[in-house]
Amino acid sequence: FTVGPDNVQFSAIIFSDFASLLFRFSDYTSVDDISKALLNASYQNGMTNTAAALRLARKVAFSEASGARQNVGKVCILLTDGLSNNPDLLEPLDISVIAVGVGPGADQRELHDIASPPSQVFEVDNFNVLGAIRNALVTTACNRESCITLIDLQCNGVADILLILDSSGTFVAQLTTNFTVGPRHVQFGLIIFSSSAFIEFNFTRYTSTDDLYQAIIGAPYLGGGTDTAGGLRLARLVSFTPEAGARHGVGKAAIVVTDGVSNNAQETAEESSLLKNIGVTVMSVGVGQYVDRTELLTIASAPNLVFEVDNFNVLDAISKSLLTSACNSLTNTDAALKLARQVAFTAANGARPGAKKAAIVLTDGASNNSIEAGLFKQSGVKVLGIGIGTYFAIDELLVIASSPNLVYNVSGYDVLTSIVREVAITTCQSN
Repeated sequence: FTVGPDNVQFSAIIFSDFASLLFRFSDYTSVDDISKALLNASYQNGMTNTAAALRLARKVAFSEASGARQNVGKVCILLTDGLSNNPDLLEPLDISVIAVGVGPGADQRELHDIASPPSQVFEVDNFNVLGAIRNALVTTACNRESCITLIDLQCNGVADILLILDSSGTFVAQLTTNFTVGPRHVQFGLIIFSSSAFIEFNFTRYTSTDDLYQAIIGAPYLGGGTDTAGGLRLARLVSFTPEAGARHGVGKAAIVVTDGVSNNAQETAEESSLLKNIGVTVMSVGVGQYVDRTELLTIASAPNLVFEVDNFNVLDAISKSLLTSACNSLTNTDAALKLARQVAFTAANGARPGAKKAAIVLTDGASNNSIEAGLFKQSGVKVLGIGIGTYFAIDELLVIASSPNLVYNVSGYDVLTSIVREVAITTCQSN
């Protein structure tokens, strides 16, 4: 899971004769801190007061005072090795509950009564084999609340993604295997920078995942300075041009991976701004203790597109988040808004002079940029924005919509009907 106030939060309750809150949702914002808290906790022998644990979860843990957030998915995983000492007092939670029974002391019927829905029950012989159900447990939690796992995520859209690296490409090489690579899908280019920057290959060079992977692994990575500005400049002036294989009208993204501070912070800031201004979504990845977070924030298109790890060995910890962000670059909302403004809302396509005009934008990803949003609204169209699922960018949806009260979000496409009436009324009132 990707842990943080804008991602997944964890809380823990321990119970035996009584139940106690180990930590709240708002207490820890990293996987390491959560792991340490769980490993250092004192687990007491005694009775199995499951009812007290569920009561504490309902009344305390899942409260706003404990850091529980409104309008986000909520899951409770209950792990027990015994039969509740008072099953008559068990009260169901009004959230998704996954029940895990360990050993012969757990009661299957009680586990099904606790789980919601009842099918969310797992049983293992002892604590030593809990690892055998880990993937299934994560999948169940994610299926309920739209989490994401690296293995399951495949990007099949159309985009040009440029890798800008000053160090080993093993991590990003592995990342590219999750994309459908080819001239009609995702194209990759590679820039390497140290004391200077150079293009290793352009977007049209590799058309298969295997060839791309080998090319990134085999690229030379040189020590020396950190000419981040040079890498960004080369990206703008050369890589993201038609001559280098960049395609018109598709999402464009750049992933900058660095383990040091740039040679020229001001020049880096200027070049990153210029690159973003031509419609490229930029993600920055800082590795090690010598990176500057302020500079990473300057390079990236948004704060949620900044990633940091202690060393190259733990880059996998951010794979899911980075891959999700890269996939979101495939959502070319700008192109859709431009088409609506220049084509759909014209007399040739039936738009009437003097008639009120409104547009409803539905998206499940982050827009690759928002330049067109302002032009669209300036043309006199009232814009409503609907975000679907977990991975759309609410800040970009606020930019697209004509006003904050015209922004909606739903958990999935299957529940869009729940806001039909409200959207219809708002559309009519707004015009």
